[in-house]
Amino acid sequence: MTAMNEPIRVIDASQEDFEEKSDWEAQIDRALGLRRNFVVVFGPSGEGLSRLAEMLDCPPSTLPEKLFKWGIHGLNDVLRSEDYHWLLSVYGADDVRFIEQLRLACNRPPSLKPYLVYCERRGVISDHAALEEARIALWKYLEEFRQVKVFPLAGIYYWENHEWVALHQI
Repeated sequence: MTAMNEPIRVIDASQEDFEEKSDWEAQIDRALGLRRNFVVVFGPSGEGLSRLAEMLDCPPSTLPEKLFKWGIHGLNDVLRSEDYHWLLSVYGADDVRFIEQLRLACNRPPSLKPYLVYCERRGVISDHAALEEARIALWKYLEEFRQVKVFPLAGIYYWENHEWVALHQI
């Protein structure tokens, strides 16, 4: 399995003590560095969401909505089997969030080049200075999935007017 099609991370912060820096924050730092989408689970009170917003550099009101049953089913092919089943068992009681790298302030130029190959479920696959480079990278990404017959939900995005705009989606 190559890095681009490894399962996305699921970070369990549901049992954490939010008074101290803890393992879930280090896991989020690692996930942010990989530029792959990830899931984070908080306890029913949602305690920790304000710290998550700080880490993502966004107001708490702009955090992604809770992830429910059908959203978890939509992530089935990018989750490890045990994570998929665990999320289905906790989403009703806990606060489950799917963090998309495309929406984060840390993933904008100049940190990234102006063209991205991005998968809606996996996250940033690669960034490029030119559209032609991004097209070649997208083609290579799609070729890998064609062999395993998995639908990748990927495309090329361009940074324009302070936001990522989809140029070409598969």
